[in-house]
Amino acid sequence: MKLTGYRPFASLILNRKTFVSSENGKIYCCGNVICDISQNSQINLNDDLVLGANLRKGSKAESYLKIRNGGKLNVHGRFQLFFGASIEIWKNAVLDLGKGYVNTGGNIACAKSITIGDGVFIGRNTYITDSDHHKILNEKDDVLNEPKKVVIGNHVLIGYGAVVLKGVTIGDGAVIAAGAVVTDDVPAGCMVAGVPAKVIKEGVVWK
Repeated sequence: MKLTGYRPFASLILNRKTFVSSENGKIYCCGNVICDISQNSQINLNDDLVLGANLRKGSKAESYLKIRNGGKLNVHGRFQLFFGASIEIWKNAVLDLGKGYVNTGGNIACAKSITIGDGVFIGRNTYITDSDHHKILNEKDDVLNEPKKVVIGNHVLIGYGAVVLKGVTIGDGAVIAAGAVVTDDVPAGCMVAGVPAKVIKEGVVWK
């Protein structure tokens, strides 16, 4: 079935050294999609990637995909980047995406490694990052804040305006409440809220 209002990614101009592996998936673009794909990057598709999804009629909202030199994007399940959302992958970083979406205004910023499982719904105006994106040094010029991997399990709900920071693992079935700032691991099946986020309920099930 053809997706109304979508165009194939092949219509966009990419650097010739970009590697796109597409055995089982395609990239679709809807509306004003900006793609900044550096040389020697990789996009590996095991399912479809939809950029600018759920675009409102008449909207000119931008969606943005940036992959810097040597970066890698692996799409394991059908993933939708809604209109007005963005994904940025830094040099030599790896982003793995399962089936799910990131809603309008959401941003995924990957400097080292971010893994997002299947059935993950990421709400509006959210931010997921594995780095501070600026170096903090001591008097010996040692870097004190290296990037740290982020892992988000399966069937996770991330609410409006939530922030997931570096080094965090979120267990399967967890719920991140609106506005929460996640700085520590979240156990499976738990709801967290607050700044910093703390467990407020256990054994939750969301649908």
